[in-house]
Amino acid sequence: MKITKRQLRRIISEAINTDTLKLADLVRAVDYEGDGWGGDYKKTVGEQVGTVVEIDEDPDYPTQYTVLFPDGTTIMDDLGPPGEERFELVSESKIKITKRQLRQIIAEQIIHERMNTDVYKIVLQTLNKQGPKTHQELLATVLDDFPNTSDDEIDGYIDSFEESGDIVFDSATQTYH
Repeated sequence: MKITKRQLRRIISEAINTDTLKLADLVRAVDYEGDGWGGDYKKTVGEQVGTVVEIDEDPDYPTQYTVLFPDGTTIMDDLGPPGEERFELVSESKIKITKRQLRQIIAEQIIHERMNTDVYKIVLQTLNKQGPKTHQELLATVLDDFPNTSDDEIDGYIDSFEESGDIVFDSATQTYH
């Protein structure tokens, strides 16, 4: 599969330009240090570029982001209030990508697209052949074919199919059609 420069720019810009962080975003940690004498706090941005590896969304609390840095350290924090952000998204102009990293990005995108297609086929075949299924039944069916895939990842695919209208969730019967 070939990816054009235009498609690659779109993939990179989608990965970078967001209002909130998402998995695999590149960020730097931000800290605010005082002078110790009651003066203004000064914003300092970390040197290392980390990757968002986990997002913990809880409706009662601010979303928590776990960032993994190349030295193996991790930080878990929320974004912070406006003007006092705890993470700084690394912009496209500051990213230097090696050929090896570019190959890896392309390979991951291809794998994601293939996985999306495979899960889509399994979901539609299951619903067409076996009729309506609950979320857990549908999840179990997909996990039978992809046992090394996380529940959250499969949930994401199922949710995207519902959002696009490919499958319909009936809240009265709690099943997908």
